[in-house]
Amino acid sequence: MMDALVVGLGLAGVSVTHALRSAGHRFTVVDVPLPHSGSPVAAGLMLPISGPRWVLRPHYAELLEAATGLYGPLMTPFRVNRLLGEEHEPYLHKRQQDPAYADYLSEQQPPQDDATIDPHGRVQWTAHCLDVPTLLSQARQQLTDEERLVEASFSLDDVTYHPTHIDYRGTPYKWLILCTGHRAIQQPPFEWLRYQPSHGEWCELHPIDRVEPGIIDRRYWMHQEPTRTRFGSTYDYKELDAGTTAAGALALIEAAKTLVDCDVRIKTQYAGIRAATIDWSPYVGTSPTQPRAALLAGLGSTGALLAPYCGHALVRLLMDDDPLPSWINLARRERDRVPPA
Repeated sequence: MMDALVVGLGLAGVSVTHALRSAGHRFTVVDVPLPHSGSPVAAGLMLPISGPRWVLRPHYAELLEAATGLYGPLMTPFRVNRLLGEEHEPYLHKRQQDPAYADYLSEQQPPQDDATIDPHGRVQWTAHCLDVPTLLSQARQQLTDEERLVEASFSLDDVTYHPTHIDYRGTPYKWLILCTGHRAIQQPPFEWLRYQPSHGEWCELHPIDRVEPGIIDRRYWMHQEPTRTRFGSTYDYKELDAGTTAAGALALIEAAKTLVDCDVRIKTQYAGIRAATIDWSPYVGTSPTQPRAALLAGLGSTGALLAPYCGHALVRLLMDDDPLPSWINLARRERDRVPPA
């Protein structure tokens, strides 16, 4: 009997298959690229500090360690330049007094003589970026070479559940693992989980001079790389399947002009769907109604950082019965499955 049938090969699916392979388990992957999937266009940014209040991401050291183990040379460090405004002064002072931030925040830097609009200066920290397209391409090729990849649409109609296994098109597997991003919203036996998916757009800009390498960050981010300049991103919680839009392009251009004082033109525009959960932590675990079905979903806009840690945690749960960390365990949302009387 095979150990696992994995459905989906985005960041979640790649992480699960890496964990299965590393532990010597036998598995098959079913996947076909679909429009508006989040992973193929993910920016791959892994930031220790985020949000308007400069919050240090919980469990960051553990998450980064797991990411480094999976991504290796596809993950590169870079410098974040968080541009300051008067509204940031209270948060900056508070974070600089907090020992937990000592390894991340620099002292306040004066305004720079470049194209950046930073009259109040900036603070810097180190983050990492993943080359997501290369990761996905290499993972797909490896699975093809190993004859583990079935490139086909997946339907739950082809699955039969049993107490000790599932059957998929005549082949028994111990576990069904769904890694289908926002599409998990419509997939039993996890349709009761609540999400807040968003449509996001980002772009590559024509080259911008007089901006140092790294990221300029305020509300939006601009990533100056050796061969390209990336900028993003928008959030739309209503029109999820819109693809790239004229409104998105306009919003990106106007936002970029708040960061740099120069001509801004879009070279290539991208769009995808982020499958964030209602409490911003991923859903990992097994179904209370179909215990042979498992899920890794809800990675939101931080999938590159979260996926490797969650993938290994899920495989250890299924194969070794190791308990999940409570903050990723989907059982925390059990109250959403049964409406209150």
